[in-house]
Amino acid sequence: LVERFVRLAAPARGVLDRLAAEALHRERHQAFIVDEGHVGVEEIRKYVAYTENSTRAEILTLATGERRVLETGDSQPDVVFSPDGKLLATGGYSQRPKLWDVQTGKLIREFNMRSGPSGLTPVFSPDGKTLAVGDRNSNTILFEVATGRRLLVLPKRETHELAFHP
Repeated sequence: LVERFVRLAAPARGVLDRLAAEALHRERHQAFIVDEGHVGVEEIRKYVAYTENSTRAEILTLATGERRVLETGDSQPDVVFSPDGKLLATGGYSQRPKLWDVQTGKLIREFNMRSGPSGLTPVFSPDGKTLAVGDRNSNTILFEVATGRRLLVLPKRETHELAFHP
């Protein structure tokens, strides 16, 4: 289903065809960069989230074609699904990464980075309980997803990539 949607809707056909084929063979969600936009493929393949070089992210329900537009307020938002596929975190050039309900598209909470606008890269832990937010101009911060509570500020600055080890 993901592969068929991507082939029908893709302006950058070759790149997105490869994305879909690769996504169908993965066990966990991934975020992919396609040209100037970001595409996230949810683990169960019910949804696709993507952005363009704007302040909006969009969630598409693959079975119905229903679209939910999320006005993030952040330039060049980044998108990543939680491991259970129920939440979407957005980052981008911002001070506050955001957490959204995938099914409704409603904003659940904002996480306070306490720094100026910067390139923020959110990543969920494998259990989905922690959100790490890399900051290209400041420290990486770990948050509790359920409450938004700040858990830890990592001592390294200017993070561009993050990953949790299972």
